[in-house]
Amino acid sequence: MIATRLAVAAPLLLVTLLLLGVSRRAWERSSVVGAAWFAILTAGAAVWTGGYAIQIVLPLGPTARLWANRLQWFGVVIVPVAWFVFTIEYAGFDIGTGTVTTLSMISAGALGLVLTSDRHDLIWQSITVRETAGLVTLDETFGLGFYVFLTFAVSLAVIGSAALMSTMRRQGRFDARTLSFVVGIFAPVLAIGLKLASLVPVPGFDLGPIGFGVSALAFGNAVIRHDGLSRTPAARRIGRSALIDSIRDGIVVVDPKGEIVDVNPVTVAALDRSRQSLLGAEAASVLTGVDLDGGVDAGEIEGENGQTFTAQVTPLRDDGRRVGRIVTLRDVTDRRQRDQRLSVLNRILRHNIRNEATVITGYANLIDDPHGEAIASSANDLVSIGEVAREVEALTDDERPTQPIALGSAAQNAAVSVAEEYDEATIDVTVADDAVVADGEVVEVVLGQVIDNAATHVTDPTIEVTVRLTRGDEAPMRRAVVVIEDDGEGIPDRERVPLESGRETPLEHGSGLGLWYVEWAVEQMDGDLRIDVGDGTTVEIHLPIVSATDPVETGVTDRIGAVRSDGSGTGDDSSDEPGVAGDDPATERSPTDPPVDTDS
Repeated sequence: MIATRLAVAAPLLLVTLLLLGVSRRAWERSSVVGAAWFAILTAGAAVWTGGYAIQIVLPLGPTARLWANRLQWFGVVIVPVAWFVFTIEYAGFDIGTGTVTTLSMISAGALGLVLTSDRHDLIWQSITVRETAGLVTLDETFGLGFYVFLTFAVSLAVIGSAALMSTMRRQGRFDARTLSFVVGIFAPVLAIGLKLASLVPVPGFDLGPIGFGVSALAFGNAVIRHDGLSRTPAARRIGRSALIDSIRDGIVVVDPKGEIVDVNPVTVAALDRSRQSLLGAEAASVLTGVDLDGGVDAGEIEGENGQTFTAQVTPLRDDGRRVGRIVTLRDVTDRRQRDQRLSVLNRILRHNIRNEATVITGYANLIDDPHGEAIASSANDLVSIGEVAREVEALTDDERPTQPIALGSAAQNAAVSVAEEYDEATIDVTVADDAVVADGEVVEVVLGQVIDNAATHVTDPTIEVTVRLTRGDEAPMRRAVVVIEDDGEGIPDRERVPLESGRETPLEHGSGLGLWYVEWAVEQMDGDLRIDVGDGTTVEIHLPIVSATDPVETGVTDRIGAVRSDGSGTGDDSSDEPGVAGDDPATERSPTDPPVDTDS
């Protein structure tokens, strides 16, 4: 009989030592989220298993054996609570001190009932010592209190396991650490179920501690082999939460019913309301002026402290299912104030420059010598800078209406405008492939600035303007391209270097705003500007092609000639416009014609 007891108790004692080893390893990492509770969990399992080994192997009398059984319950009541708190923290969910205290009090109450069980029958209705097959076991008939605690413990095991499994679903991949934890807790649960169903080889034999043998291996695999307590899913979840709390934009999470379910501190401060008063409130009544079915531009709201917030609404999805909406509130107060100040300053400076330049020009015209011409020219340059500043200001207007245009038409219009000012300039416009691009007004100004720059800095310039589409080796997606080439000495370094570096310094700065406007406008249209200086200057402007279904502004085309749609040109100078070659009606392309793909 002693040999039988030792044969059973020895593995249980080994499992106890393994669990204590895992508990120590976990406690060494107690600074990690969940590690301390996992150490308590495995220590409780060790008490449960070691207590049962003592109950089996020692030659105890009936009363002492019953107390040895009660000793196990110190571990029994610890395991479910420790497991639940560990899994919730490990998975990155919040668990309050009140919840932990309540669960611990329930377990402590169950332990109190066990220790006083000789005075009531809530845990055991009857319990007797019996010897079967060389083993001393307990024949137990459990009372209502036991089954209540069993339900409590199994519920905590299931909820905690679900929290762990959810981390694998969020990560979208198999996680051996998480699976090892779940196997470790359900092995003893299954073993206890077999005992309660009387599916054990020896009547009264407790399989729960045997199940902890599987737990010891599974927990050891998770903690030691996979270092499961050093790499926790909580970092991802807590990191996301901390990120949302730290960003400068307000965040409002709205459920499918339109109720607010979460907000970040920026939103609480902006609305000057407590978090509790916002949670559960109707989003439509709180975020007045915001279209909850809107998108990038969903409206504006005024904060309680005078701020202005623009709203953006995006769907909140989980595995492809729409589960709510996220409203992002961006504080644009400073930007609006800055834009307002710049706008006022810009208008005042432009007005003063224009007025003073007019006066200067008037007096300069009275000076009949080269000095007067130079003064008048400088005054006109100042006026031109003011006009470019006006275009820059218009470019920053988010509410400015835009209209697409055929790029060939925009190039023609820009060439005509420059040719009217520079009689000596020869400008050829070749439309190899046409396409419709966005924001026709800005495109014409951009092309005019580049062509004008070439005409201004070159004596008797010849300027080639080519409109085409990108070829397959130039870009992954087809784009419209305007290439403007001149035969001058190239853009001076003082103008080009600040543009390439993206900033001006006291030593490196341009003389005007024209090229800066081109750079900013092309960037705003999601385009690309390329400048190559060699024997002359080559400027390439790449622009996205808009949908063919968009309305098209064709522009004025009858004033310009020799739009060589086939790239050959007519050489006919019958146009009335100076410096622009003549037109061949037979080969003219309509700006509204669809782009021709010459690569297909």
